[in-house]
Amino acid sequence: MVPFATAPVTIGVNIRNLVYSTKDYKSKRDCICFIPPPREPGHVKTLFAAINSGVITAVSINNLSEEEELLKTLLDIEKINLTTFAQVLYGNYLEIGCQVGGVEKWIMEL
Repeated sequence: MVPFATAPVTIGVNIRNLVYSTKDYKSKRDCICFIPPPREPGHVKTLFAAINSGVITAVSINNLSEEEELLKTLLDIEKINLTTFAQVLYGNYLEIGCQVGGVEKWIMEL
């Protein structure tokens, strides 16, 4: 768990915020809609750093079946630390019925 006493700022992001680039926002303007917009497209590196340092404490996943390939890619290219990623996705695991002890196993099976 994130030590909230020592983490002065915590935020949550949508999983797609981690992959959309400025080019994506411009070319897919009609398909990408966040209300309110949570970030500038150029902040992707900062978002990854925030996940790995514990500042981002929640990552929202709307449809796991659609996001599975994205999760695999993020872990395969090591943009996200596996243990930290498991912590920030904790709420999602509970929502889809995973057991607390099975969180890491579930990610490894992706």
